[in-house]
Amino acid sequence: KAFPERDFKFMLDYLTLERVTHNSKHANIKDSFKNSEQLALIKTPTVKLEDGTYGLDTEGRFFTDDIPYGVLIARWVGQEFGVETPFIDEIIEW
Repeated sequence: KAFPERDFKFMLDYLTLERVTHNSKHANIKDSFKNSEQLALIKTPTVKLEDGTYGLDTEGRFFTDDIPYGVLIARWVGQEFGVETPFIDEIIEW
């Protein structure tokens, strides 16, 4: 364990919630994120533009939910533990 002095009970609660609500059998968070049937249902946020091409839908949940309630929180957790988050920083700064 990288941080034995820290209590990560809330992450375990995530797995419990996933097991109850989606009948999941994931053993850990990484397995859940990689193999979640529920997460696989979330499609890339695109919209058809006037010229017939597709572009990002900045009103989609990736922008309205995942960035403020996921990416920014993950960055904060990294900062609290002194862990650099270069890929997260790149998403935020993009």
